[in-house]
This record gives sequence, C-alpha cells and structure tokens, in this order.
Amino acid sequence: MQGGAFEIVKRQLLEVKRAGLASDECLLNLQVHDSGVFEIENGKEHTYIPEIRRIMEDVQQEFGVNFKVDVHKWGTEERYDLAA
Repeated sequence: MQGGAFEIVKRQLLEVKRAGLASDECLLNLQVHDSGVFEIENGKEHTYIPEIRRIMEDVQQEFGVNFKVDVHKWGTEERYDLAA
C-alpha cells in the first residue's frame, strides 16, 4: 500500500509545483514515503493549505481511488482544520 501511495503523492506534488504553489512562502522540503512536508510562512496557511489539499486529493480520475489528505504541524498532532 505504501508504495502505491508514494506514487500518488509524488505525482500530485509535481502538480502542486505546476500550479505555482511552490514559492518563497511555501516550500516543499521533503517527501517521505506517502507524505509531503511543506514549510509555509506563518499566517499564510489559509492561502496554501486548501489549494494543496485540493490538488493532492484530486486523483480519482487518474488513479481510481479516493485519497484523503491529513494536514498537521510537523512533529505534532496539531491538525489544521481548514476548509478544502
């Protein structure tokens, strides 16, 4: 399962970049297995997270699966409950 999720995440992270969301305010620092780690400037979370989530979850047509994205602060259990 993790290998398949890795492939989905890899492709969708490329879509995030193509969408112009990679910037000085929003850096993609790392991909670990089926996770992407973004460093987003404080106060800009509401700008970037909903759009990143939308792109990351938009895989039904290409992969034929539902893909839910869990957003939380790195190293914590604090979740961002922003509208998708």
